[in-house]
Amino acid sequence: MGDRSTAEKEGHKPVADPATLAIIAAERQRCIDRVLTYAALRDQAAVNLDSAASGTGPEKPSE
Repeated sequence: MGDRSTAEKEGHKPVADPATLAIIAAERQRCIDRVLTYAALRDQAAVNLDSAASGTGPEKPSE
């Protein structure tokens, strides 16, 4: 467990290009937004399942 990977040994090289930094920041934000969207959808699905199980939702029982 004490072994460091090659990437850790070499270290991270600083990125000096402002365009590259902007792309990295935009991609990071896009990933964060996707995670938050997924979490909101998951939570809404849980609420919908609970409502359907208790019969309090807007869905009509199947005939």
